[in-house]
Amino acid sequence: MRSTLKATLLLIATFAGGALAGGAVIGLADRDKLPGRKYHYHHGDDDHIEFLSRKLELTPPQKDSVHSILERHKPAMDSLWRQLGPRFETIRDSISNEIRRQLTPKQQQAYTEMIRRFEEERRGPPE
Repeated sequence: MRSTLKATLLLIATFAGGALAGGAVIGLADRDKLPGRKYHYHHGDDDHIEFLSRKLELTPPQKDSVHSILERHKPAMDSLWRQLGPRFETIRDSISNEIRRQLTPKQQQAYTEMIRRFEEERRGPPE
């Protein structure tokens, strides 16, 4: 029973880490401009700046500097995402399928719902 608990906690931690890493990459990329995207990502630099501002208590000049930094690196991030985005999604789907195979039918349903909610939140409100 103890090893099952450890495995479950490891699974949750792995998923959370992957979700955070994926969210960070997606949050920095301008997904709306990419062909073949699976969804729209409506949150932009302003959301990222506000997040940092809340967490780090940025001053207005710091917010302006962060905005400038994000704008300066945006073309490189867009280019990188065009190259890596499809590979990232393929790997993410593969990981999700492998995880799903480790779960009971009841856990698979919960996992599917959790992924659906996560994707819905990431997509943002409909246009």
